Amino acid sequence: MATYSELSPRQSRKLQLRIMIISQKLSNISLCPPRTRGLLRLHLGCNRAPKPVLLTAGSAAHNVRTARKAYDLHPGTDIVFWLHQYHDCGLMFMLLTSVSGATCVLTSPMAFVNRPRIWLEHMTEFKATCTPVPSFTLPLVSISPSYSIAENCTFVSTAWRNNNDNSQNSCSPVFPSHNKLLPSARLASDEDEEEMNIIVVNEHTHEPVNDGIEGEIWVSSPSKGYLGHPLLTQDIFKGKLSNKVNRCYVRTGDRGIVKGEERFLYVTGRCVEMIQLPNGQEIHPHNIETAAYNSCPQL
Repeated sequence: MATYSELSPRQSRKLQLRIMIISQKLSNISLCPPRTRGLLRLHLGCNRAPKPVLLTAGSAAHNVRTARKAYDLHPGTDIVFWLHQYHDCGLMFMLLTSVSGATCVLTSPMAFVNRPRIWLEHMTEFKATCTPVPSFTLPLVSISPSYSIAENCTFVSTAWRNNNDNSQNSCSPVFPSHNKLLPSARLASDEDEEEMNIIVVNEHTHEPVNDGIEGEIWVSSPSKGYLGHPLLTQDIFKGKLSNKVNRCYVRTGDRGIVKGEERFLYVTGRCVEMIQLPNGQEIHPHNIETAAYNSCPQL
């Protein structure tokens, strides 16, 4: 494939004409109102029956805008991934690529399954700086831990933050850990302006908890809700703090804790899986599994 500078004068004129024609056609396209229904995302869930999440043009645009800012994507960015386009993350990153003007290199999921190394080879060959993949692929490489939920289109947050630092360490950040967990977000300080507000609350009292105390993760979101499930939509998408009823949050059902001066958020488990002891103490099932395994490795 030739670059623009390698084209002959005739080829350059033909290309410019085609660009003008496309631009004229695009200028005649009317924009969708934000509340226009865009698509349905089937949320399988882990503890409830599958539900169709309604995604509007406005919620998709908001999600793409937030992700583009968080990942610092721009026309000079090169993206490599192998997710299906009917997977929510694959679909939204294709849209994100178009909006940010980035370059995207795709390969098939089967190519990765048959030879996982092809993923890193493509990243090296095309000098990719962004690669959205499932979490099971990440322990082998340097990563940007992120958090996503179907109810919020896909993207919610990332622990990586661009500080405009050109030093070598800025390209390979070292993240802290909490009980062997990597952070999924770095929450905003008072002076930061964020597209989405993430808070940790007491799931029973709906009051924010202090840093260092575990609770349910709530996310401010323009998402509309579940299609055909008005009561569930009211319960999940209209979460309100006890002292601030003028703002709605999506109740994620995930447990989390904020730690450290940089306010890293760690996703620790699911609310419905918590085991409550008679003394009021709450325990995660995986903590019991870990304790049992450490006591009897033969398990």
